Amino acid sequence: MALVHAAGKGDAKMVRELLAAGADVNYSIPGEGWTPLCTAVLSGNVQTVEAFIAAEADVNEADCRGTPLCLAALNGHLDAASILIDAGANVDKGDKYGWTPLTTAAFKGHLDIVEALIAAAADANKVTKEGWTPLYVAMQIGHVQTVEALIDASADVNQARTSDGATLLFKAAHLGHLEIVRALIAAAADVNEACSDDGCTPLIIAAGNGHLEIVEVLIAAAADVNKGSGETDGIGDGITPLFVAAQENHLQVVQALIAGGADVNKGPVTALRPEPDGHLAEV
Repeated sequence: MALVHAAGKGDAKMVRELLAAGADVNYSIPGEGWTPLCTAVLSGNVQTVEAFIAAEADVNEADCRGTPLCLAALNGHLDAASILIDAGANVDKGDKYGWTPLTTAAFKGHLDIVEALIAAAADANKVTKEGWTPLYVAMQIGHVQTVEALIDASADVNQARTSDGATLLFKAAHLGHLEIVRALIAAAADVNEACSDDGCTPLIIAAGNGHLEIVEVLIAAAADVNKGSGETDGIGDGITPLFVAAQENHLQVVQALIAGGADVNKGPVTALRPEPDGHLAEV
């Protein structure tokens, strides 16, 4: 279709000419939902996007990749995103996986678009089908400023991943994102909240991976140095931060934990190792 081709080239003059001649502004590829506006947004050409908006293109038409606003968020096209928002685009409508424009922008680290979406009242706590929030994906990649912006927008710092109950703080501690750990703690993240599947705490995983500075920050924030995985009221398998740090030969972490009051006589008899996903397994 000529209109799609012109949109892809960013030829605003040709787009206006074709629309004036009666081209279908909302034409979509059968079975896909991809419209000329989607193509224009993907190109990033502001004048072309404006031409479609002026012709009353449907700003909320979506295919499997989401709405035009999702595409703008994915590709970092702030001007296009702003035009779509002003034209009434649904800031919370996502793709087939539940990834909203805000989730996508947070994942990519497009801070300016994140801020524009937040200003337009995008839901900072909307969850994808995988159980991830915008804050979770920003944390996972390590986008500190994006994390801070989402926290300022009242994103829930204690919302856990649905699959295993891993909190944002747990994952940040596991991945070694020190500044994000600090930001989450400053926003009142629960330093002792454990994963629902194995009871592993942020301090246990930080200790097991040798993240000394994170261990020190968690201890300073009153993390329980003697809380073992799977424990309830002190009863459980006793896999403590000190036990894992000692097993992994992280001497400085061991020293920090002892200085923080860790019980050197508490721990299981089974040898364990940290897994890549942040949990513990028997050797």
